[in-house]
Amino acid sequence: DKLAAESLENEEVRRRFIGEVLSESNADIHGTYDILKDYLLSFPVEEMVQKVMAGVLKTEIAEEKKTHLYELMSEHYPFYLDPMPNLYFTRDPAAVIANGLTINRMREEARRRESLFMQYI
Repeated sequence: DKLAAESLENEEVRRRFIGEVLSESNADIHGTYDILKDYLLSFPVEEMVQKVMAGVLKTEIAEEKKTHLYELMSEHYPFYLDPMPNLYFTRDPAAVIANGLTINRMREEARRRESLFMQYI
């Protein structure tokens, strides 16, 4: 996560990254995009990266901002942004070939955010 944080030091790059993460997470409907984007960008860079990796629990968002968010997801599901446990398998979203690197689009929608980390690094 330190390498990812280093690659996101620039505010414009960080904003673009969060926007892409939220779009890949389908968190861009009914106001969730802006609420989650503001929340994630409120952290220092390294904490923001850790939060994207760990996911955003419903309990983390201030009550006054939840009106639209509760309409979208089952009340029993604990996350607004799912954790990314498969980031430990870095051989999946990228591979070194000779002096180059391929960044692979993951087949499963739940894993597509992983390639974004490689792209920004």
